[in-house]
Amino acid sequence: MRGAIRDRLATATWPELVGLGWPVSLTLLVRVTMRTIDILVVGMVVGSAGVAALGIGDAAMRVVLMTGLGLGAGTITTVSQRVGAGRVHEAKVATTQSALIAVAVGVPCTVAGLALAEWYFRVLGAEDDVVAIGAPYLRIVVATAVARLLAVMLTRAFQGAGDTRTPLVVRTIGTGLNIGLTVALVGGPGPFPELGVQGAAVGTAVGNVVSAGMLIVLLARNHRSVGFVRDGWWAPSTAKRILGLAWPQIIERNIFTVGAIPLNAIVLTFGTVANAGFQIARRVQLYALLPSRGVATATSTLMGQHVGRGEAAEGERRAHGGLSLAFVVSLVVGLPMVVLARPIAGVFVDEPDAVAAATDWLRVYAVVVVFRAVYGVYREALQGAGDTRSPVVSTAVGIVVFALGASWLFGIALGLGVGAVMAGVVLDPIARVALLGRWFSSGRWHRFVRDDPDLAPDHRPAGDDEPVAARSPR
Repeated sequence: MRGAIRDRLATATWPELVGLGWPVSLTLLVRVTMRTIDILVVGMVVGSAGVAALGIGDAAMRVVLMTGLGLGAGTITTVSQRVGAGRVHEAKVATTQSALIAVAVGVPCTVAGLALAEWYFRVLGAEDDVVAIGAPYLRIVVATAVARLLAVMLTRAFQGAGDTRTPLVVRTIGTGLNIGLTVALVGGPGPFPELGVQGAAVGTAVGNVVSAGMLIVLLARNHRSVGFVRDGWWAPSTAKRILGLAWPQIIERNIFTVGAIPLNAIVLTFGTVANAGFQIARRVQLYALLPSRGVATATSTLMGQHVGRGEAAEGERRAHGGLSLAFVVSLVVGLPMVVLARPIAGVFVDEPDAVAAATDWLRVYAVVVVFRAVYGVYREALQGAGDTRSPVVSTAVGIVVFALGASWLFGIALGLGVGAVMAGVVLDPIARVALLGRWFSSGRWHRFVRDDPDLAPDHRPAGDDEPVAARSPR
């Protein structure tokens, strides 16, 4: 009986998933902490106008980030499947094409950001003082959109090849520079100039450029099983493969990002205190999700590599292991959020009403964390198999029908209050898990397996056919 349960949960795959996933989680922790420090430093030195400028500017850059993560889905799937098939050269072609796509997408983002920064702040209703400091912040940061996209997509190339530690080192160095420059340039201690919010922008820009530059240098040296190859600069079939996988993920991730705007408006109808509690809980949720996000990325890599080798059953076994591990990890993180909700809330605010609101929202998001963790693994497992479309449908249903629709209908239109909004927020990831779980179990993802035209036998280059094991780095 116990053996059957272990087989079903695939707990034997946990060490492999942890070995591949922990550097991903640590990389994300570094990035989230950097953003938190930016807000704290700007808040202390510049004040509320600075925090507002930072938040509004970052909302625009999140569209760039979500687009990069969507494109990165095409990269990690294509690279992992080719590495799993032993087609190292084709994996390098995919890496080269990913870099070109990052440049092609990033340049228009920079041009639009530079031209429309002030208009963007004004159309959102920002006050003049916020526009005055926010528009320059956005222009500095968006000037490095190419570097930001390169860092995201090349990181996913390394991860697809099974190397999650190199991106950890690179992104830690870049983020360390970001944090150091932010602390030095926002307030201007000692010999440093006091640049205010623009100092945070310079820190972010330098961190982006350094991270992208280090990844480019490593790939130019053909690091491990990924790198740049000369014949990869013109590979339209590979570009089509990456973009074909990426566009549904770009839509799915931006649905989630854009959906946060009306959800904020819905919560704000119940007052500033309710919205403050909501914001605190969402910030804590970012940290709570980090362990499971590492598991999800490891699942995507292993699924892709096994699918590339024609071992769909082994890939599915890693997916089951990822699901069970993410569930356990999220419970371990979520339970303390329930028990310690009030002390955690007290770290951020001290007004009794705000503490009470944040406490309630933290307990709501403790439940959300569990379902979002499971959903993340389902999404990444399907992505590794080549199905990036199903998550778009599940996310649209979850956000439009429950997080927004049910919250507005029951919370505002029918007057049931903020509790109904909380219910809608919880039902969103539950609906997504139910849909993706059903589709994954049905096996519909098998039709996406090995549909990469460049994995056909006649595309194997001579002398570059060594097999690559699906394993975490030693």
